[in-house]
Amino acid sequence: MLLYAAILFLVEFVRGAFLISFLPAYGVHRLGLSTAGVGIAVSVHYVTDTLIKCGAGYLLDRFSLRLIAPIGLACSLAGLLMMLAAPALWLLALAAALFGVGISPVWLGGLSRGRFEAAGVAHGRHLYVLAGGTRFRPRRDQFPA
Repeated sequence: MLLYAAILFLVEFVRGAFLISFLPAYGVHRLGLSTAGVGIAVSVHYVTDTLIKCGAGYLLDRFSLRLIAPIGLACSLAGLLMMLAAPALWLLALAAALFGVGISPVWLGGLSRGRFEAAGVAHGRHLYVLAGGTRFRPRRDQFPA
């Protein structure tokens, strides 16, 4: 259970650090995209992440998390690397969607790994880890324009 909590913490840390802190400055100043375009890409990520959860839950019911999690993490890494070199808004949005598709099964799988005897306590611990991963990210002003 500690392994899944650590993975959730790192996934949420990377997601928060990249999408909220790094991408707005990087997308505008390095990729030359508009602020609205970067906002659309971030929105596409979160919408895709939310919509894919139904399919991810189905996959996690059918297959092991040990099979699904590495595939999801690989998709997330591919989307993350694509966002760093996206020359156009449509490619940035596509990469952000791929990042969301990869994170969704990892997030669901990690949350479902609590003990059934103390499901409320385990769920609370997982949410605490998620909140920590989201809150302890670099501030946006730490990245030069």
